[in-house]
Amino acid sequence: MSKKVLIVEARFYEDMADALAEGAAAVLDAAGVAYERVSVPGVLEVPVAIKYSADSNAYDGYVALGVVIRGETTHYETGPRVLVILDEIG
Repeated sequence: MSKKVLIVEARFYEDMADALAEGAAAVLDAAGVAYERVSVPGVLEVPVAIKYSADSNAYDGYVALGVVIRGETTHYETGPRVLVILDEIG
């Protein structure tokens, strides 16, 4: 039975998102796992996309990709929140 995984990538930092997606795809390719990619604007949307996809039972697993950088705003505080939400979904 072949496995199918959904890669959900936050695209706010496009260069870094590209590198993360390429790495994830390389690992899945090496393991012989089929995958699809979907992009969302930022990390807060990643759990939402995974939740909607999980409800469909179309995938055997998920890869959540995103970058949160500490800067002048407090957006970096969203990282731990996103992880908690992903944990609750899983």
